Formats: sequence, C-alpha cells, structure tokens
Amino acid sequence: MAVDRLVDWAESWQIKISITKCNYMIIGKQPLFNIDVKIGDLCLPYVTSCRDLRILVCSSLSNSSHIANIVNVASQTCNLVMWAFITRDTDILKRAFITHK
Repeated sequence: MAVDRLVDWAESWQIKISITKCNYMIIGKQPLFNIDVKIGDLCLPYVTSCRDLRILVCSSLSNSSHIANIVNVASQTCNLVMWAFITRDTDILKRAFITHK
C-alpha cells in the first residue's frame, strides 16, 4: 500500500510523520465497505474533504465548497471593515479591505 511506502521512505530519511495531522480521503466513487488505513498501530480517520495549501479539496473534486469558503471569508472581512470604519468613502473602504485581506 502507498502509505506503507511513505512510512518506509520517511524512516529511511529520518523524517517524523505527524500522525495526528494525517487522514485519508477516497477520490471518486466511494467503496461499499470501510477501509482501514493505518500508520503503525493508529488508524487514520476518513474525511470527505480536507484543506491543503489553503485549498479545500473534496472527494468529488467539486470546487463549490472551496468557492463557498472563499466567499464566506471575504464576506466576514468586508463586515469587519464596514464595522471598523465610520466613513463610507468607497476608495478608503476598498484600500482597507485590500490591506486587511
């Protein structure tokens, strides 16, 4: 299995794997049975989506959840900027939004 090869490679290069940060995801059609993926004696948790390099990847490879997350963060930032400033000058608010981003 690929996980076993990864563990062997990490051991040969004396690199520690942070097992508490590890999980596994199956891309595409989901199997009808549970698959146990282990590193050592610990089973890795199964997830349907995960964040890597600030990109949200889901098992269907749809980007809708990633886009929804970006829109949500932008909306929260916009609300913080609007709450923090009294002025409603669009140039100032745009500069504050870009700076805060």
